[in-house]
Amino acid sequence: IRQKRGNAEGGGLCSFIDYIVNEIVLLLSTIGSALTVSCTEAILDQIASTFYTLFSQGEWFITAPLMTALEKFASSLPSNHQGILPKCIPEKSKLLLQCRFKGK
Repeated sequence: IRQKRGNAEGGGLCSFIDYIVNEIVLLLSTIGSALTVSCTEAILDQIASTFYTLFSQGEWFITAPLMTALEKFASSLPSNHQGILPKCIPEKSKLLLQCRFKGK
């Protein structure tokens, strides 16, 4: 994402990438309620990988809404799938997320 953003001319590609990233974040925020207790590990791993990749970008305009998406995802995720949550967050983002959850 970062590489394509830097190469965009006139903002067209940037706007499109921003739109796509925003749509992915919105989808991630709602997908937890669609998962059933029998959801496969492969699907859960793909969701975790998507969160992880987006958090790894380190851009505030992705990280801020992604934190909200993760909160919504986690709160609607079936309890037997809660173990996936640590896989969603790179180590460098964990402290920031903990501070947000504590209201700091």
